[in-house]
Amino acid sequence: MSSSSPPRRRRRKRDHSSDLSSDSASSDSSDYGKRRKRRSKKDRKRSDRRKKKKHAEDRKDKLQAQLEEKALRKKAKEYLKHHETPEERQRRRIEKKKQKQENLRTLEKKEYFGYSNDNNRFGDTDLTTPFVWKKKWESSHPELKGHSLRKLVTKTLRDKQHELHEEIGRIKEMRTEREAEKEAMEQLREDMQRQLEQENFEELNMKEEQFHRDQAVHRSRIRIREGREKPIDTLAKNVILFNSTSASRLSEESEQKDDGSDLEFDLELTEPYQILINLDLSELETLHTEIGTHLELGAHIDYWKNLQVVVADEIATLKQQRGNQTHLHSDVESQVEDMFKSKSHRELQTIKSEIEQRISSGGDNSTGAVDYEYWETLLKRLNVFSAKAFLKELHKETLHRRLTQLQNVQMSGQDEFLRGQSSRHDDEIMDSDDEDLMDDVKPSTTQNAICCSPKLVGKDSDEFEELELLCTLANDFYEELAEKRVNVLRSRIERETERQKMTLTSITSAQSLITQGTDNQWGTSAEQMFQREAQREPVDGEETFNSSSAEIAISRDPYWWQDKYRPRKPRFFNRVKTGYDWNKYNQTHYDHDNPPPKIVQGYKFNIFYPDLIDPTTTPGFEMKSIPGNMDYAIVKFVAGPPYEDIAFKIVNKEWEDNHKRGFKCRFERGIMQLYFSFKRFRYRR
Repeated sequence: MSSSSPPRRRRRKRDHSSDLSSDSASSDSSDYGKRRKRRSKKDRKRSDRRKKKKHAEDRKDKLQAQLEEKALRKKAKEYLKHHETPEERQRRRIEKKKQKQENLRTLEKKEYFGYSNDNNRFGDTDLTTPFVWKKKWESSHPELKGHSLRKLVTKTLRDKQHELHEEIGRIKEMRTEREAEKEAMEQLREDMQRQLEQENFEELNMKEEQFHRDQAVHRSRIRIREGREKPIDTLAKNVILFNSTSASRLSEESEQKDDGSDLEFDLELTEPYQILINLDLSELETLHTEIGTHLELGAHIDYWKNLQVVVADEIATLKQQRGNQTHLHSDVESQVEDMFKSKSHRELQTIKSEIEQRISSGGDNSTGAVDYEYWETLLKRLNVFSAKAFLKELHKETLHRRLTQLQNVQMSGQDEFLRGQSSRHDDEIMDSDDEDLMDDVKPSTTQNAICCSPKLVGKDSDEFEELELLCTLANDFYEELAEKRVNVLRSRIERETERQKMTLTSITSAQSLITQGTDNQWGTSAEQMFQREAQREPVDGEETFNSSSAEIAISRDPYWWQDKYRPRKPRFFNRVKTGYDWNKYNQTHYDHDNPPPKIVQGYKFNIFYPDLIDPTTTPGFEMKSIPGNMDYAIVKFVAGPPYEDIAFKIVNKEWEDNHKRGFKCRFERGIMQLYFSFKRFRYRR
């Protein structure tokens, strides 16, 4: 009965659930999932029980092994104690005591921060022994006695000590963080200070460079004023007189820093590179170095760069002349010079870019291959001509600005002169007139002070005569000044005319024209023409027109040559030759490591006379002795106007007058050169 009942239930259930087949399938699947979860949970619990059991067994085995090991150690220790000698026992106890002390020191370092009973700043010999207030603990815990009380006290003290250690650790961390922040702030402060010092250093460096530039200009200004300028000073003169940014600012600074104005300097009328013609190789090399120094100062870089190019070309030319070499063939050189010398700086730069493009392109199909050597040599020569063109244009602009400055100076000088003449004439009238005239003048002065309108003056009045006298004095002064300027200009024009004739014709024909005295002939013919015109009888209707009233006053414009012919000392560039005299005495007492004192062996005088009014007059020199001093003498150089005589004190010895010994005395291109060496006397038996 029991065995056949389940099939009937299942069959009956299937019969009743035929319309709910989908619901029964879902319920079967959910029951299967639940059963599977229960089975997996049971499996996990079973595995956990196995692991715990195994772990307990392992722990038990380990503990058993430790106990057995401990028992073995104890037995071994007891065995050693039983069989050890007294010396071994004593040694063991000493080691045990040392180990105990070492453990105590380790505990002290950890728990008491390095303090010990013997070494602490509190003077406590029981520092490591905790203090226990027994009565307090017994009264607060009366239920605890003996071991339980000691255990509670020990635990409480240990917890408190642990809290103190944690607090001290936090304080240490805070201190470490604070020190780190302080170091960071200090580092930031140092960085800011370093940056500020760097800015100050850059400013100081700029000030130092400006100071060196000012000192270079100041040195050149002093040498120019004292008449001992160097070639570098002549080149720097335009820079000193006219700054590219502001010419008036330099004039004001020079008036404030020095006792004079830059107007007292002579402006070079020739281009700057013209002074390089008469310099030798050593002088050019020195000048090249000095130009490099000015370039490092960073002022007027274009000017000094172009000068450096020209000087380098002159040095290369001299070296090639010594080696009998040239840049190009003479015919090609003349063609290049004719092609480039008339070009402006901008045109030369255009040609330069075309040549560089031609070299870089390497030629085209029409022209074929490019002669690189020729074009590179031509490019080098073009750089020199371009630099000269730049210097020439800059010099022309400098002359124009100089003329403008002179116009301003002359206008201010005319105003000062008229004010001075007016005040002086008023003083004379006040001193010479009587009291009645003073009474007449005072009311008019008061009236003029009240009314600012101009007063009409009649021709018959005394005031008109006074004003006419004042104008006459001013006109006479400017007529005399204009006459002198015209004479100087006439001499200048005649000299320039003769120089151009000498350039166009041969040198011999020019010298013959000078020796014939063309200036005197022109002056004589002009005088004859004036006498002939004065003796001629006037024709009907003609009258003389030669009175001072016939000429009217015109504005006095300054001339570009007017500051060239004032009396002044010539500039010079001299050298003294020194060396050793290896006579018998010096050969005996000295050697090349310890040489004898140097002595003067000769002199080189270069006196510059570029603006002589009379070009036919050749400068010369003469020797004069010094009374009472036979060791020294005076050499005096004499030239015509506008230059004054100049003299130098030299050693009084006999000269070598042979040109093979270095003697030179000539005047060429406005330079008087006198080179000589002293005779050297040898002792002979």
